[in-house]
Amino acid sequence: MISKLFQQLRRILVRCRSDKLEKCTSTEKLSTTNPTTAIAPQPQECKKAINLTKAWRLDYSGSGIMPVNNDLNQDTLRMIDQGRPWFRFRGQAGVQLLNRCVLWKSCGTAVNLFSNSTMPAQVGVVTHMNLYGASQTGNCQHAVDRGSVMRCSDKPHDYVYRYDGNNRGYATGFCGMTA
Repeated sequence: MISKLFQQLRRILVRCRSDKLEKCTSTEKLSTTNPTTAIAPQPQECKKAINLTKAWRLDYSGSGIMPVNNDLNQDTLRMIDQGRPWFRFRGQAGVQLLNRCVLWKSCGTAVNLFSNSTMPAQVGVVTHMNLYGASQTGNCQHAVDRGSVMRCSDKPHDYVYRYDGNNRGYATGFCGMTA
């Protein structure tokens, strides 16, 4: 269906170019017999999400990298102070929130947050999830917190997240992962 629409549009554009018209209009009607194949607009939360891009979000070694002014990352505190913005993982930070436990003091912070919740399949639906963080002793559910996730499109790993908890007290940040 979509390829038929593209073929029709291409035909119209080629005709406009060949006629060298400055303003091209067409009375030809595009065939849209199956409206369920239309591409849904991206939710506003996805358009406005901030990008987490730093490579230290993929450090799972427990190395204690200090990425922010020689101090541990404090995502949760910063996100509360910024009004809980939606965020996504991009570039060197990976493509989505980590889905497994890693060593304490990984991902540029002391308590590194991850979620093993099922990611939503439907675009634009906010799904609540539990966030977990490892402790110094290896307890993978030392810090239990709340967050939300939303799928932005049908593309793989196209999610945005929001921190919904109230942790202001210690260095807690989000880990990314690659596909």
